[in-house]
Amino acid sequence: MPNRTTIEILKGMNSSDINKVVEQLNREGAFTDECDLTFQSTAMEAWDESCTSYLADNGYSGGYLKLIGQYFPEVGSVYVIYDSDELNSDEALDFAKKIVNLKYAS
Repeated sequence: MPNRTTIEILKGMNSSDINKVVEQLNREGAFTDECDLTFQSTAMEAWDESCTSYLADNGYSGGYLKLIGQYFPEVGSVYVIYDSDELNSDEALDFAKKIVNLKYAS
């Protein structure tokens, strides 16, 4: 069975989970697969314009969404979807570091 595309995964999520993703993006300008939004990294790897459009249709009000990732020894690869009108790639990676540190602090 082939892997589902990111847009298929988004469309398969319940409205409550989509609302959480949209609220996170509208509030923080970013989300990661470590934000406890039931969105796994494999669902983020193939992010494209159709995904941004789908979230816009569901209340996302920011700019173009981009994907960036970084490896963290504590958890492995962490992906960030971020509003490129609000954050640059360095700020998006800082957001990921903050989430990882909060979630996995000893």
